[in-house]
Amino acid sequence: MWAANGIACVLAARGYMNEARDVFSQVREATADFMDVWINIAHVYTEQKQYVAAVQMYSSAIKRFGCENNTTLLLYLARAYFLAGMHLECRDVLEKILLEQPENLVAKFNYAFVTRKVATTLLRDDKSSLEQVNGACADLKTAERMFTWMAQNRDETYLFTKFVSKTSCAEQGRGCSDVIKQSGQYIARAQKKDESERHLRLKQEEEREALRQRILAERKAREEEEAMKKEELAAQRKIYMQMTKDLLKMPEVAQEEKRSRKEGGGGGGRGRKRKGEEGEEFVNDSSDMGDWRGEGGEGGQMGEKRKKKASGKKRREKKEPGESDGDSDDREERRRRKKERAAEKAEAKLSAKQQAKIKSRAYLSSESESSDEGAGKKQAAASASEESPPPPAFDDSDSAESQASATVSRAKKKRAVMSDSDSNESSKGNKSDDDED
Repeated sequence: MWAANGIACVLAARGYMNEARDVFSQVREATADFMDVWINIAHVYTEQKQYVAAVQMYSSAIKRFGCENNTTLLLYLARAYFLAGMHLECRDVLEKILLEQPENLVAKFNYAFVTRKVATTLLRDDKSSLEQVNGACADLKTAERMFTWMAQNRDETYLFTKFVSKTSCAEQGRGCSDVIKQSGQYIARAQKKDESERHLRLKQEEEREALRQRILAERKAREEEEAMKKEELAAQRKIYMQMTKDLLKMPEVAQEEKRSRKEGGGGGGRGRKRKGEEGEEFVNDSSDMGDWRGEGGEGGQMGEKRKKKASGKKRREKKEPGESDGDSDDREERRRRKKERAAEKAEAKLSAKQQAKIKSRAYLSSESESSDEGAGKKQAAASASEESPPPPAFDDSDSAESQASATVSRAKKKRAVMSDSDSNESSKGNKSDDDED
């Protein structure tokens, strides 16, 4: 192992970095507990400018072998950080070294140098904030004090150090003083930038607040609109339900109105009765020769008058909701008087009615002859046989005279029978009129 490690070191010193890395890798594969191999591989990565790989190898070796307080390894790690451009991480590692060895001039010089570089970068950056600029100015003052102290130190302190001299420390101190003198403009620029950013933040906050208020207002308006729509739907639903209830109640109301009309005036029953009676007037009974009121003439006109009078009475008998009992008594009194006047008129026109009946009977007899012809002939023959004696059979002239007298007697008998039937029908018609009145 030691021989192979020495061969790799010679190859690296001669500039054969790839061959040296291969040999170091073979040694590390043979044994993982050899710390020198890990450090040598990290050095090879640094010489090949693979700074990130070198940082990882240095860090892995320090953690694996517990060398967190080894200042030499920490200096190697800080150098790899600096070459990789990770200045803040480099300064943190140098601070750890100064905590372990405060008198280490190399670590002090490197810390002051890195601090000056970081501060200068922040001051010259246009995107730096006022806080960062103020911190950079403070770091520059710290670096200036460190360089001034090392430039004024005794010469004995530089015996065991390399690449550090009073001259270089004095030059770095003067450079820090020059940057500090120019820090005013950097501070003003940072203040202006912070002021504009503050205004921008305030404007953005106002816009966000306005947007939030608008969103809240839109949400509230939308909720109110939804609530109004729900109320309208509820109102329409109530109206629809009420209409449905009304439609369902209409048949019951109609039945109640019919029932109240029947119980109140009895007009419906009387109207049905009159309709039945009117229908009966047109029905011919086989026992008589027909009803004279269904024909034309004065009898037909009187029937129409009775119908009109009955319909008028029916309309008058309907009791209105606001009508009182006194009005009903007056109507009853007027109705009774009208009945009396109608009865008097009927008695006065009785003879005229009989004449009309006699006139209209001729038309009725012609229509009813076909149905009652056999019965009329039998009745006329019986009445002729009873009233007139049989004609003699020996004389032709006497037989002709007897036939003529028999014909006259039959006609008289027929008229008498018809007049009797008409008188009976007229009496029945008067009774029905009185009942209707």
